[in-house]
Amino acid sequence: MTNSSNSETEGGSVLGAILRGEGPLVPYFRAAMLFSLVANLMMLVSPLYMLQVYDRVLTSGSTETLILISAVAALLLVVFAISEMARRRAVALAAAELEAAYDEQIFREALADSDGNTLRVSQGRLSTLQSFLAQGLVLPLFDLPFAPFFLALMFLVHPVIGGLGVLGAAIVLGVAVYSELTTRSAVERAQAAEAGASQFAALLERQRSAVIGMGMVGATFADWQARKGAASAGTIARANENGAFTSIARTLRMGLQIAALGIGAALVLAQETTPGAIIASSIIMGRALAPIDQSVSMWRQLIAARTAWRELGTRLFGPKSRPAITEMPRPTPSLAVENLELAVPGSEKPLAPKFSIRVAAGEVVCLVGTVGSGKTTLLQTLAGVFPPLAGTVRLGGIDLHVWDSTDRGRHIGYLPQDGELVPGTVAQNIARFGDAEREEIFAAARSVGAHDLIAALPRGYDTQVGAGGAHLSRGQVAMIALARAFFREPALILLDEPSANLDRALRESLIELIGREKAAARSVVLLATHDPSMIQLADRVMLLSPARVAAVEPQAYLAGLEQAAAPAGVVAIGNRS
Repeated sequence: MTNSSNSETEGGSVLGAILRGEGPLVPYFRAAMLFSLVANLMMLVSPLYMLQVYDRVLTSGSTETLILISAVAALLLVVFAISEMARRRAVALAAAELEAAYDEQIFREALADSDGNTLRVSQGRLSTLQSFLAQGLVLPLFDLPFAPFFLALMFLVHPVIGGLGVLGAAIVLGVAVYSELTTRSAVERAQAAEAGASQFAALLERQRSAVIGMGMVGATFADWQARKGAASAGTIARANENGAFTSIARTLRMGLQIAALGIGAALVLAQETTPGAIIASSIIMGRALAPIDQSVSMWRQLIAARTAWRELGTRLFGPKSRPAITEMPRPTPSLAVENLELAVPGSEKPLAPKFSIRVAAGEVVCLVGTVGSGKTTLLQTLAGVFPPLAGTVRLGGIDLHVWDSTDRGRHIGYLPQDGELVPGTVAQNIARFGDAEREEIFAAARSVGAHDLIAALPRGYDTQVGAGGAHLSRGQVAMIALARAFFREPALILLDEPSANLDRALRESLIELIGREKAAARSVVLLATHDPSMIQLADRVMLLSPARVAAVEPQAYLAGLEQAAAPAGVVAIGNRS
């Protein structure tokens, strides 16, 4: 309930910002409204032309009058065409500006979110809004404010005709409101089901090796088909409901126009109005009801756009550009962790008690613990990926979590547990998609022992990786990711199970690399591992568990493993109170 209300508040603040004239989309919306005013005024050309033909030309028999009013009508229709094109152009430009102004901001915020699907979902919402604008589906909303104007004109024809128009507008509006109340939840459920089926398919694609290798194709297909079936059923039900309401609204509009003609004819017979007024009032009524009718017919798109608008919230009206960032010099390779408390992203439950630790340049600290003890979460927190529940992390005296991520990232080398590569070339991945000299890229690869491995690829450093690229083994991916982590000699190196996918030769190369970093004392190294050969290199071993965080000498830890007993010399640095 809270999330929903917050989203509605954010969506309301966005609308309020537009009404106050804030944001880069406002000039385009103002232009669209101005041209909508002209276009709606030009909508009177047809009824006024008919009024003049029936009441003036046919009664007077004047060909000159017919030619004159026809020429004026043709000129005004040109004005209508120009204004209609202009307002469609305005909302199309607004769609382009929406992407140009907010794409980077949404991209950055989505990547910073703990939910791995936020980027895809946010980009989908932005695309929904763009389509709603670019295709002109928003234009009926610009026409709605002019409906009372056309209804007022009907009262000028005759009060009875005006009353019929108001009654008709109320009925069609009632259909629209009823459609909203009865279909909104169904539409949102169907959209959620479609998104779930799409997400499930993406997960299957990423796990295709396990799915195929363990004979799960049939079972997962059945599950996927069930999800798609639920989404399709919702879509069909939604289409049926929307079609029913659209048919009702259009039938009502046609019936009201016929009623206007019939009542108008009765008024002519009673000599209370003219024949031309009958035709004119019917056309004007159709124009007054058209925006409501159109809104009902595109209710699905309206709800989708409104949901996207609400969910994106106030980030659409955040700063258009990021403030200039003063790049910090390379920090002193020293790490200070004070009263740090960790939790899985999105959870408030601590994984381990608060702890503090200081690591100097040249020190290597190994993180060990059972599955779920927080080793990966700690490395992610130290990399600045997620903020901690409490406490601070300082690198060279600078708080990591108030440091700009782009500037901070230059001084951190992080190897995630999955070690995935970003779609692009090997060189781009090692250089972190930034500007770099080829020699810098080669140096990073040589430092981790990956140069020969990369040179043997089909196109060497220019080999495409990721979707549609060359197929690489897990070991090859790990070595390229390792070269990326050591690019430009970062001050803080964080490695999550770095030897997990390496063969013996590559593992020995990695051990030599960490030994060189330790001897050079140019960085702080923390790694999560259970590999005894790597633990031997460590200066300290950190034991993480839900009950405590403790430090132990590597030799004592390894001896304890050999004896299948608790290691001696354990010093607690964090305990549950």
